Amino acid sequence: MLSWHVDYWDYLGWKDPFGSKAHTERQKRYVKALGLRGLVTPQLFAGNAPVAARALKEAVEKGAEAPALFALEVQAKLEETAVRASAKLTRAGDAATAGKGAGVFALLVRRSATTAPDAGENRGATLVEHFVVLAAGAVTPLEQALEKGVQAEFPGPAGAAAADLLVAFLVEEGESMKTLECAWAPVR
Repeated sequence: MLSWHVDYWDYLGWKDPFGSKAHTERQKRYVKALGLRGLVTPQLFAGNAPVAARALKEAVEKGAEAPALFALEVQAKLEETAVRASAKLTRAGDAATAGKGAGVFALLVRRSATTAPDAGENRGATLVEHFVVLAAGAVTPLEQALEKGVQAEFPGPAGAAAADLLVAFLVEEGESMKTLECAWAPVR
């Protein structure tokens, strides 16, 4: 499960260091794609459906049982001041089910981090964050990814060692935002 921190709670007085306008916009696209009534935090998605936190384990198990459409071979390295990653993508099943605008993109993810809000409802608490999305790469169209693979480069994040990082690649439908496949690799 990936954690996409949003920025729309910043007005409470504490700015989440992992919050991002891009993540807020992504959540708004989910709301539109799925015809939801509005943003809810935390808002969990499995495939292309919202999931209540109490039903997350069941949704993850169901997703794990689904046949794979694609196989991804992923590598990630920290080289000097950048994380470089690549993915080789092949068809593993009935990839014809990939919807319009399907593409592949990389995510730089921090395995865990601790924050200590000094304002807002979590003031004085110590929050342990897991699988925090730090950055997303550009989307490569599915057919191009199948033919040439996908390359991504991210600036090395300050305060995070290679052992704290991983790179995930998502195969996602464009309009529905349904995740078709995901694979990750530790940053070495």
